[in-house]
Amino acid sequence: MTWSLRLLGLPDDADERAIKRAYAAKLKTTRPDEDPEGFQRLHEAYQAALAWVRSGPHDHEDAWGEDADDWDNDAEEHVDDAVSVAHEPPGRAATSAAAHEDAAPPVMQVSAADNAVVFDHDGFFDTCFRLAFDGAEGELRRWLDAQPILWSLTHKAQVGHWLLHAMHHRQPPMPPSRYDLLMDYFGLIDLRSGYDAYYLHRLRHRLQIGWELKTSQLHALANRTVDEGTSVTAAVRQVRRILRDLSRPFDWPRALLSALVPMYPTAVRRFLYRLDLGQIEDPAPLVPEQVAFWDAASDRTRLTRQRLAVAASRVAAYSAVVTLLYFGLTLLAIPDHRSAGAGTWASVPLHHVATFALSAMALAWLSWTAYDLFATWQSREDADERRPMLRRFAIPSLLAVALGIVWTMPDGWVGALGGVLLMAAALAAWSRHRERSGPPLGRHLGYWRVFVLFVIVRTIGEHQGWMNDAGLFGAIAGLALFIWAKDLWHQRRGA
Repeated sequence: MTWSLRLLGLPDDADERAIKRAYAAKLKTTRPDEDPEGFQRLHEAYQAALAWVRSGPHDHEDAWGEDADDWDNDAEEHVDDAVSVAHEPPGRAATSAAAHEDAAPPVMQVSAADNAVVFDHDGFFDTCFRLAFDGAEGELRRWLDAQPILWSLTHKAQVGHWLLHAMHHRQPPMPPSRYDLLMDYFGLIDLRSGYDAYYLHRLRHRLQIGWELKTSQLHALANRTVDEGTSVTAAVRQVRRILRDLSRPFDWPRALLSALVPMYPTAVRRFLYRLDLGQIEDPAPLVPEQVAFWDAASDRTRLTRQRLAVAASRVAAYSAVVTLLYFGLTLLAIPDHRSAGAGTWASVPLHHVATFALSAMALAWLSWTAYDLFATWQSREDADERRPMLRRFAIPSLLAVALGIVWTMPDGWVGALGGVLLMAAALAAWSRHRERSGPPLGRHLGYWRVFVLFVIVRTIGEHQGWMNDAGLFGAIAGLALFIWAKDLWHQRRGA
């Protein structure tokens, strides 16, 4: 049964008279002045059903089957499946470009018995997409002009519907110039065509990305995914490495080895999300397992298995490097390190250095991860939080605890812990304001410049005797409270 008969509520053996009666009955509830889109679809279903029964007996289903409804939803009901030509069932699957090395196969046949056009849509789309991907300049246009089915304006418009449908589902890679040629040839970008301009632009963008990935357009990908200000050579080199990692089969040792480079997982995640806002439906030639690994390994909002594995490998590798560096310096400082006297730095046992390095690396990662999760939690919108009051007063509470520690027990590791907590709360307040309300102190005054300003004020104050460490921490806490309160004022409408 075709989609048109389903829409009219008729069985697949309905005749022309039943179709006309069903159409007349549905016109009573689908009026063009009340529901123009529904009326247009009903009218096209009526025409398609008449063409279906007039073309002769049928023992197969509609070429697209149940996918027609999904296509209407995905394309926001701007692509209709009304086709008034009889066609063969899609028995052949899409073949590779190598199967079309010879001349393009014919795409239509005319039967003198019933004057019906039989449209070989698989052969047409395979050849069309192959020429759009790697055909010579002008070859696609010459091939389209040579297809007899496109000599009829009616059939040409109907084939354009099917072509857009196939492009939506297959996502064939092609450069933007070939996409524009197809859209212009079939009149799909005309304002009177009824298609959503935003959808057509998104489809063009996705097909262009697929073409850039398959043909390794490094400069185009670098301009799309790398931050401004990065040198062209460095950007192309980074994109080449990312494509090499994402295109090979996934295995844990090699992935963890690549992740040892600082900030590399973040660069891969930025590359993926700037390609198509993280919505790559067909990532070929990128390996889906690679895409999933790097996306999870660089997700700073949660502790994934991939992120923990990367952290463990980095802690082990970096501590090993520190241990080997200490061992090399020991050999360089003392020709015979076994004769070194007690009390020198070279007399520290190697396993003690390895243990200290491993512990320090692990503690540094845990501290950074805890701060990162806290800052991310603070930067979320109020509507996304189940306990807004807890998050709203977390920063001033942490500042109060840190100031209490610093002012009551300033010496020793306890005082150092208080200072770390104070700085973490201040940075979280800064990040919260920047993500939710914009730069806290203007575009040109970042936290690094504020840090340098505090160092200068602290140095002058210590020299003149009007500021000590406690006063410096109090000033930092005051600035953090000001930024936190300023963000609350900006977000007061949603409070």
